[in-house]
Amino acid sequence: MSRLSRFVQVPETHLPCGRVVPAFEVSQFLCVKWIVDGHLGEANRMVSPAGPLPSNPAAHVQAASMADLPPWTWITYLQAVRACEASGWKLIRESQWLAIAHNVARRGENWTGGEVGAGRLLQGLHKASVDQPSAGLLMPHSTKESRWKTLSNSHRICDFGGNAWSWIHDDIQGAPDGTARIIEPHSISLTTAPYPPREQGMGIRPTDRRAWDGRALIRGGAWRGGKDAGAFAIYAARVPFGYRSVGFRATRAITGERA
Repeated sequence: MSRLSRFVQVPETHLPCGRVVPAFEVSQFLCVKWIVDGHLGEANRMVSPAGPLPSNPAAHVQAASMADLPPWTWITYLQAVRACEASGWKLIRESQWLAIAHNVARRGENWTGGEVGAGRLLQGLHKASVDQPSAGLLMPHSTKESRWKTLSNSHRICDFGGNAWSWIHDDIQGAPDGTARIIEPHSISLTTAPYPPREQGMGIRPTDRRAWDGRALIRGGAWRGGKDAGAFAIYAARVPFGYRSVGFRATRAITGERA
């Protein structure tokens, strides 16, 4: 499974608040479903996010990172955590998301104007040009919906903003299980974005105190989010429910494998 999934390295990142996020690997795409055949011990076929579960009782479904299928949505927060763990990975942490967001925001090629701060930070699929979360292979009709962002090490990541929201394990102010609690206006989750909410491609972001107990953070925005979508977009969704517009992204320790 790991050899089939695409991951990219994220360098050690110093956030504007001074926090250092160690280097890690992140799934290049929003995670999709993959059926693992229990008899063969190998991942042997993919299913659509709404597809049937395998008839083989020894088979099971786990997460994969590849361009061929739409993101795995209609999945709850805890199901996303377990899906990552079944593949030997972890659900992306809030600190890791911030590390990627700041890394790509410091690169001119990720801005519509070609320079940092010029125009808007690329927002991916966000103009309702599609009617559902789309596979990584889909090419947008407009360059304003470019789905790829480039990291400082020249690795590229798809849909980091737009297409579908991502469930987030909150390791900054969350509960031990990663679900959300109270988020204060001075939290680095809200204050370190370079521009105000919904401006210059930042996406939606509250500026006041939020009591998000019973919810989990979501980030990135969706295919029809408009100005709400973006690399710094943050909101929360109820833990027990799955949503059409919410998927997830995985991380793992650095392995040395290249995407």
